[in-house]
Amino acid sequence: MTPHEPQAEPMIIGRPTESRSFRQQGVATLDASGSMTESAAGTARQTKAAAAGTALSELIGRLKVSARCQNFFMAEVDFHDRVAHAAPTRPVVDIDDFDSFDPTRFGTGGTAIACGLERAHQLALDFLNDPAAAELPSSSVILLLTDGEDFQPERTIALADKIREDPRITIAAAFFATKGRTSNGADHLKRICSDPSRFYKTVYDGETLRKFFEASMTAATQITLGPGA
Repeated sequence: MTPHEPQAEPMIIGRPTESRSFRQQGVATLDASGSMTESAAGTARQTKAAAAGTALSELIGRLKVSARCQNFFMAEVDFHDRVAHAAPTRPVVDIDDFDSFDPTRFGTGGTAIACGLERAHQLALDFLNDPAAAELPSSSVILLLTDGEDFQPERTIALADKIREDPRITIAAAFFATKGRTSNGADHLKRICSDPSRFYKTVYDGETLRKFFEASMTAATQITLGPGA
């Protein structure tokens, strides 16, 4: 495990399904801007957007076979210079992980990360303010996947600061590097995420991204429930 991965044990796979004991929401917030159609570093076959979609599909599939699958919920936001698509929060057991999750399937444009974060924040608040949250410990992880290009970085940072004021919400940021090109996007995302030592990672392929997303959700759950969760 690298220093940038959340220090948490992964979800337990292959045991009988447990009854719901907490509510953990993931809001996958995927960048669909034009730069995400470029090749991802570390792979010659996939664009950054396609690799992001594959990783989300694999994450959902893994959560569905977890012994704690009843506890997990997922929403999706696809954005560029506006929100192109938003899927409501659903139990992961009800989501078809064979669907396409490539964010560019709804179109591309410029990049305004704040647009995606704003919608993700609202979906998180809707989940956390649901009456069910009064019955079970509830938390949300905004899983931001982007190459860090941003037309309005100051607006994004201000919004991220506001979101992080709510201890129930964690922002995890994955920087998807572009093949053959350097970028300052990593530094931007480290300022956005809740804790760069735990909830930021540079990723080069779908498998690395899936593991980071899974570890981020696990770590956020343990923050909510305690280290013995």
